[in-house]
Amino acid sequence: MAPVEDLALRVCLFDHLEVWVDGQRVDVQTLRREARTLLKRMALERGRTLTKAELIDAVYGPEDGDFDKRWRALKPRFTELRLFLEPGLAALKRRGVKQPGRRSRFIKSASGTYRFDASKAVCWVDVEAFEEEVRRGEGLLAARKWRQAAEAFQRAVDLYRGDLLRTDPYEAWVAPFRTRCADRLVDALEGMAHAQLELGAFDPAADWCAKALDQRAALARDHQHERPQLEGVYRLKMRAHHYAGDPQGVKQAFDA
Repeated sequence: MAPVEDLALRVCLFDHLEVWVDGQRVDVQTLRREARTLLKRMALERGRTLTKAELIDAVYGPEDGDFDKRWRALKPRFTELRLFLEPGLAALKRRGVKQPGRRSRFIKSASGTYRFDASKAVCWVDVEAFEEEVRRGEGLLAARKWRQAAEAFQRAVDLYRGDLLRTDPYEAWVAPFRTRCADRLVDALEGMAHAQLELGAFDPAADWCAKALDQRAALARDHQHERPQLEGVYRLKMRAHHYAGDPQGVKQAFDA
């Protein structure tokens, strides 16, 4: 696969929306709000066909209203988004080609449904890359490949530059995706702590445990999502302090 920087499209959704087209960052603020929301919603589930109702709810919310009127208002935004992501389609339009959007590589439609169908060979989405690195780290951890696991978990943590679409705090449809990503960040932090402990990096292991516990607290506070089995993290933290020769740290972890 080509380097990420060389791909035709890059979409970043952690913290806030950013888009690169053919290696150049493009200004998403030139898109109408509705088009930006469509991109966020579809990019989060690449390949999944989304119904009119799902797309309308994401853009306008689930409030009552004239469904057909809202859909008519939304349809032109798909054209706007296609032209934004694929400038070559605009050239086709200028040459008089009818419905150039049908030639889009990224946004497909059929019978009133839409999907973000960009292949991974030409498009990179940071949320997908993050989840893939967490899964890779977990697999390497299970295989007792500690150093490779630590590297995968570090890549995952580096990709998580902030909560998913943090700048859209009141978009109800984002909430379950945001919670899932925050939950997987905890998995990455705990996995990193485990890998560091097995590598003999005891102080860093304790620090990663502390980060995992902080993220668990943030999950409960910001996402109303409690994770069970805190004991495992505290045991890992106590082991790290013990091997580091820090009895005070062991006691603090035990008393927490």
